[in-house]
Amino acid sequence: MGIHYVNAAYLKDDAVDVAKPEAVMYEPMADGTLKLIAVEYITSKGPASLEGHLFNFNTAPNRYGLGPFYELHVWAWKQNPTGAFADMNPNVSCDAMKGM
Repeated sequence: MGIHYVNAAYLKDDAVDVAKPEAVMYEPMADGTLKLIAVEYITSKGPASLEGHLFNFNTAPNRYGLGPFYELHVWAWKQNPTGAFADMNPNVSCDAMKGM
């Protein structure tokens, strides 16, 4: 799934703005760097969509400690065989983190 960096201010405002994703996602590389692979849009208001793409719904309790929310991944920098807007990407690995 990659490493997620979340902007708490964007998360709290519940707005869905294509220019302001709530999270950016990185994949750890063997040389210790992080490669940008995707963004994620998150809101508690729904059902939500962005430019015609419906968000996935996550119930509470969840592993993030959030209330119920809607989310949409956009795999803009890492090809996803299951689709550019799919929730999971089987091509992403955090295996490089094991040696750190």
